[in-house]
Amino acid sequence: MKTLKELAEDIKVDFVRVGFDPETEQTKFIAIINHQNFEYSCGLRACIPEKTGNVPGFRDPLKNLARQYRVRQNDEEQTLQLILQGKIKAIKNVKDERTMSVFYAISNLCKPTAYDVLYCLRLDSEADNMSFNDWCDMCGYDNDSISALKIYHACQENARKLRLALGHQLYNEIMQSQDE
Repeated sequence: MKTLKELAEDIKVDFVRVGFDPETEQTKFIAIINHQNFEYSCGLRACIPEKTGNVPGFRDPLKNLARQYRVRQNDEEQTLQLILQGKIKAIKNVKDERTMSVFYAISNLCKPTAYDVLYCLRLDSEADNMSFNDWCDMCGYDNDSISALKIYHACQENARKLRLALGHQLYNEIMQSQDE
């Protein structure tokens, strides 16, 4: 049986960057798999490649970004470090152009992969085989919440679209695959 990473290598996923959301500090994308669109978002560090040998022009993108800001102004480099440590929040600094420019620069480093998206979609798709109460228990949602019900239905819709995009056989392989 193939791992999810191995399966992801054969699936073409295109990404369209939607933008950075200061409220949630998430970079938002539309992931496209065989003409099916999926909303996808990731935190500031989640999609920055750890093994930067795979990214042309970057030895270490965060150090490169810090170096770039150090040349410009020392306080922006310090801002970068505080952002990465979670000590500066975007939602509290939306009016500070210099701070927000650092947030956007970090966000622009995010490069999700097919594996990242398929991992999330596989988790979403588990809702398709669960009752709402079981899903709430597994995911930590309140089963008396209308917003949780909407998320549950969105996860079920993602399962339907993923099955359409991949076909039943590949969909089942992904659902049964191991992470590594």
